[in-house]
Amino acid sequence: MDATLFKMRCTCRPRASETEATIIEWRVAEGDRFSKGQALVQVDSAKSVFDFEAPCEGLVIRRFHLEEKHCR
Repeated sequence: MDATLFKMRCTCRPRASETEATIIEWRVAEGDRFSKGQALVQVDSAKSVFDFEAPCEGLVIRRFHLEEKHCR
């Protein structure tokens, strides 16, 4: 199986004009495997609440932000 590395930054938002977001709930834990399209984290931006979906299948190695963490 080929591997793809991607970093899900808190800056991933539905609208480029938004600059801040809050992680509401992680849908996966460190060590979990996930598939393409699976919801990884629920995020609250200034305009909406949305799930960030995996762009590929993979393995969660580390989560850098905690739930309820406000980040830019």
